[in-house]
Amino acid sequence: MPTIVFLSSKGGSGKTTAALTLALGLARRAEPVAVIDADVNLPIHRWRGQASGPENLTVFPATTIPQMLHALEDARALAPWLIVDTEGSPRAWDQIGTLRPDLVIIPVGPSPLEAAEAIRTSRSLQDMAAFFDRPLPHACVFTRLPAAIRARSFTQVVQRLRAERIAIIATPLIEKEAFRAMFWNGGSLDTLDPAEVSGLASAQINADQYAADIIGLFSPGGPLAHASPAAVGWKQTVPPVQTAQAPASAPIGMTAAA
Repeated sequence: MPTIVFLSSKGGSGKTTAALTLALGLARRAEPVAVIDADVNLPIHRWRGQASGPENLTVFPATTIPQMLHALEDARALAPWLIVDTEGSPRAWDQIGTLRPDLVIIPVGPSPLEAAEAIRTSRSLQDMAAFFDRPLPHACVFTRLPAAIRARSFTQVVQRLRAERIAIIATPLIEKEAFRAMFWNGGSLDTLDPAEVSGLASAQINADQYAADIIGLFSPGGPLAHASPAAVGWKQTVPPVQTAQAPASAPIGMTAAA
C-alpha cells in the first residue's frame, strides 16, 4: 500500500491541511484510506471527532512510536492508502524511520525562508535514504499560496527548489477560507455550506486537482507505480486517475548529486 507522509519542522506550514485534503480526495474517489495522526496536537483526530465525514476514511491517533506500530498494523489491514501527518518537531524523523514511506511530501510556503527549510529537509531525507540503503522519494507542495498574482520572491523560491532538483507537486494549495473551515466545522469541502464559506467552489476544484496530481504518481506509468495498491496486491475500486506527473525538471526524490 502507498504510505504517504507529510513532513515539516515548521508550525503553520499547512502540513495538516495538505494531509487531510489528500485523504479526503482519496475517499471522494471511493478509495478506503487510513490516516495516522502522529502530530502531538492530534488535529485530524479532533477533526474526525466532530465530523460526519466519509465512512471510508479512518483516523488512528498515534503520538508515540509504540502507538504508531500498532496503528500501522491496523491501518495496513484496513485500507490500500495510508496518509501520515507527522509531528512538527525533530521527533518526526523517528516517525519517518519507523514508517519507511513510499513518498514524503514537504509543505512549503511562498517565502525564501521556507524554501531554505525545505531544502534542508530534502538533504536530510537523502542522508536517511543512504543510511537505510533504500530510496525515500520526496516532493514539495506549495501551501497557503495567494490566489492573486505571484510575487517575485515566489519565482525565486521555485528556482531554488529546482536548482536542488527537488520535485514540486504541480498543483499548489491556494490560501482559502474553506480549508480552514473544514477544521472549524468538521466534515469535508463537500459538506460545507457555500452560503457560509466564501470561495468554496474554487477550493473544491483546487483540492481535487491537488489530490489527482499525487494519486497520479502511483498510477500505471507514474514514477511511483511500483508502490500502487494494484502493484502490492490490493484490488482497486475505481480506475486510477490519469494526471500530469511531476515536472520533468524535478524527478521525484532525485537531486543534482544523485
